Formats: sequence, structure tokens, C-alpha cells
Amino acid sequence: MDTLKILLLAGGHSSRMGSPKHLLPLADGPLYLHLIRILHEALPQTTTIHISIADRSVTDDCLREGLVELADVATASSITIKLRIIADEANRDIGPAAGLLAAYHYDPEAT
Repeated sequence: MDTLKILLLAGGHSSRMGSPKHLLPLADGPLYLHLIRILHEALPQTTTIHISIADRSVTDDCLREGLVELADVATASSITIKLRIIADEANRDIGPAAGLLAAYHYDPEAT
């Protein structure tokens, strides 16, 4: 059975918004971390999350390190999630499809 690979389409060039969408500040941290927490709650066995962001996007320490530490409420401990950044290197202006194409080129066998 194939392993499910999670892909978070975290944002493009943010030309209309003026700031990186994935770094929007929320009460519990940047938007992408909020979404990672939700994904982990839905799929607690997941240890790696792939994040698609536009090539040359602004990153923070967590994205640069490629690791995020999450509290595991069920076990009262913490879990480390690996972050794999997939950048749309082709720099296409086709919206979310660019992230999907970049992920496909990264791993064509993934489901």
C-alpha cells in the first residue's frame, strides 16, 4: 500500500496581498504552522509534510530548518514533523497548479 504524502499549498508570490501568505501572523504563529497543526490532528501518524511555496519565497527559521515541534495532546508529549519545501522553480504564473506541478516533478509516484 502506498504511503499518503501530505502537500500543503502554502502560497505564491503574494503580488496582490503584498506580503507572504504563508507567513500571515495568527494567534498561534504563522498561517502555515496553523495549517500544519490541523493536518497533524487529522493525520497524527504523519511525520513529514511537504510544503509548496513559490520559488524565492520568504521563509522563517522553522521553514529554513525543515522541522517543527508540535505538542501531542493525546500523549502529553511532543512530536517533530519534518518539513520538505517544494519550490515552483519554473516560476509559472498559474496559481495553485504551479505548486501541484512542482510536487509532481518532485515525486511523480506520490499519491
